[in-house]
Amino acid sequence: MSNETIITGIDIGTTKVVAVIAKLVFDEEEKEQSIQILGIGEHPSYGLKKGIVVDIKKTTNSLEHAINSAEDSSDIEIDMENVYVGITGDHIKGINYTGKVPVSSSSQNTGIGSEILEKDVARVLEAARAINIPPGRRILHTLSQSYEVDDRKGIRNPVGLCGNTLGVNVHLVTSHENVEKDIETCFRALGIRVREFVLEPLASAYSVLDQNEKDLGVALIDIGGGTTDILVYYDNGIQRSVAIADAGQNITLDISHRFKTDLEQAEQLKHLHGISKVELASDEDNIELKGIRGREAAIISQKMLSEVIEPRMREILILSYEEIKKSNISDKLNFGVVITGGGAQLKNLVDLAQEVFNMPVKIGYPELIDNDTAHYHDNPRYATAIGIIKYAKIAPEMDREIVVGARSRIEKIIKYLTSWY
Repeated sequence: MSNETIITGIDIGTTKVVAVIAKLVFDEEEKEQSIQILGIGEHPSYGLKKGIVVDIKKTTNSLEHAINSAEDSSDIEIDMENVYVGITGDHIKGINYTGKVPVSSSSQNTGIGSEILEKDVARVLEAARAINIPPGRRILHTLSQSYEVDDRKGIRNPVGLCGNTLGVNVHLVTSHENVEKDIETCFRALGIRVREFVLEPLASAYSVLDQNEKDLGVALIDIGGGTTDILVYYDNGIQRSVAIADAGQNITLDISHRFKTDLEQAEQLKHLHGISKVELASDEDNIELKGIRGREAAIISQKMLSEVIEPRMREILILSYEEIKKSNISDKLNFGVVITGGGAQLKNLVDLAQEVFNMPVKIGYPELIDNDTAHYHDNPRYATAIGIIKYAKIAPEMDREIVVGARSRIEKIIKYLTSWY
């Protein structure tokens, strides 16, 4: 006996929209849930700038085309009520915070604690969320780092333990509500309700990182079109999250300005001929530039192109490293740096990154994948879209795991609170 649910994950980027339709299959006998990718659709993104909607109509049109493409490839329509959407941008802010509550029914006089229940975990997570944030912002995710029971620290799952007090260290991610509402407006025009927004680098982490990396320390750098998103993991918790404004589109603009060409050709030059390090580029590999609007065609070398790309990519990596060091655990990152996203496709990026970070670096590829979609496994540009599906798979099981923040979970917490009175 198995139950099946159709879900859709949508990565809304500055340069592309990717929609993934998947089937979650829960085997009631084995108590296991599996993912089957049914279809993937992609369309150029218009109307967004660095994660912000700047043109409702164009954004809606891009979403519609990507979703239609996914439906065509899967031969199935999406569930309009079961859509998870990635969100990013420099409006996203992260902060470390703590919460502490007394354990229900514990005897403070005798010092004998009570067994910690799931409702106690819900209470302490809600206490950690009781922080003053600026008007117009909301908590998108509450990412638990570790729990404390009395004076015992570093606990991952306190349920079943005994104690008088329960504490939690969390990383809170906040977003601008108006940014979310603008995105919801685009989906509403298509008759779709956004079930949950998911921080895009968090989704990418579900796609490209394993448990050892999260435990022993790793920095994830997701280089998208409009922003570069950074997460720092240690001891299975996110210690820092941040987005910087420099990303892949900046490189495209640099190429366009340097060689007096349009953005479309500049993007093609970057993907087809781009090299991240000048010293590894060829001075003899000639590349033809098409003339634009009556201008003459021109010939450039791969080395000339790389002389434009390397300074900007080096700047992106240096800015990322500065943010990683602000976590104060950069010397504890046993697994170094994992780079993913569309920007990770640039040739010889690892060589440049190792020079900047002076630690191990690898490219993060999305892990999933069944045979029908195996070609997406080798492309980091799909890490976020695949990761959103993996996030959605475990979202209903997160009552005492890493992430709190889904609207359905808030309703559950309210139910706990009202049950005490």
